[in-house]
Amino acid sequence: MQIYQQFATRNDCYRRNQAEMNKSPGSRDSRYAKYYQGPRGVMIHSTGANNPNLRRYVQPDDGTLGVNPNGNDWNRPGLDVAVHAFIGLTKAGDVAVYQILPWEYRAWHCGGDANNTHLSFEICEDDLGDRDYFWSVYWGAVALTAELCRKFGLNPLEPGVVISHAEGAQMGIASNHADVGHWWSRFGVTMDDFREDVSDEMNASARPLYRVRRTWADKDSQVGAFADLDKAKAACPVGYSVYDSAGNAVYTNTNKEDKNMTKEEFREMVNTAASNAASAAVEKKLGKYYKTLGDVTSNTFLEALSPLVASGVLKGRGGSGNDLILDMHEESLRILVILSRIMSEVGLIAPPEDADHPEDVLMHVADVSAYAADEAVEAHEKQYHTIIRLDAEE
Repeated sequence: MQIYQQFATRNDCYRRNQAEMNKSPGSRDSRYAKYYQGPRGVMIHSTGANNPNLRRYVQPDDGTLGVNPNGNDWNRPGLDVAVHAFIGLTKAGDVAVYQILPWEYRAWHCGGDANNTHLSFEICEDDLGDRDYFWSVYWGAVALTAELCRKFGLNPLEPGVVISHAEGAQMGIASNHADVGHWWSRFGVTMDDFREDVSDEMNASARPLYRVRRTWADKDSQVGAFADLDKAKAACPVGYSVYDSAGNAVYTNTNKEDKNMTKEEFREMVNTAASNAASAAVEKKLGKYYKTLGDVTSNTFLEALSPLVASGVLKGRGGSGNDLILDMHEESLRILVILSRIMSEVGLIAPPEDADHPEDVLMHVADVSAYAADEAVEAHEKQYHTIIRLDAEE
């Protein structure tokens, strides 16, 4: 991933680290000496202010950030706070990551002992209601955390390694803050989900992929990316090549092998490539696909789905137990998490005795919480239109 650097050299934290670095190891402040041995984790923060623009915090303008005319950015003396990086919007409205402290510097980010052990970054908040912005910065945070975990040899699934400021407060190693749960919970996301997504990102990056393109530089021509070389070759149209992760062509379809290909075989090859590309596009938009209940491993999802299945509200498309057919994407499961929590709060986790059908429960929940119903309708409309659009493009 691309990480821009614009170090806050005028910030007191930056200057204090420079001073500590210039000391002999034995004479350094013990808190700094501990951090300099290597970070043990990553703490995620959000700014707590309705301003998604990076220029509010990161300066000077490098042509991408934009100018902060108020002079209240973090690159100035007199502040007792500093993090390693920010995620937010550039002046062009693009989500970007800006590093303002070297990773090797001890940041002043949480008001507790985690300053001595954890890397840190802030996500610029908006009004907490923009779904597209949330998911853009969320996946940016996943990518950044995965990058830091790889760099410093950290396992995001180990207890206490990847935590929010609020979790740090619960552990007694940070000041009393609510971020990031107060924001993420609006979209059905927990820190457990985040840690799993970071782990998935790290595992995906560890697997080499073979990309099918006209040329390595022509990213827009990409048919698909495959872990299996034989599948990549099978999906490679005439005039295209299969490239490894370093950009080397390992196979080129020159049509010599395919001169006897029948029309039906060629159609099947093209349909397979189109199907792979469409599936990848759907997953990117709607998240991971879950065919059955047994495919779900997230504790957050399972805690929400189990009472819905047990009460008969969620019947699936057949099967039972772990074989219950869900046929749902991650976006839909997050909506069910929200509905399940609302049902629990209003005492409707099981259907009322006078409810003839499970749907009666959901209708009552919709009456209790119009907000949740609107969220569900909007998300399902997006899913429907996305699938229809992909079908049309095929």
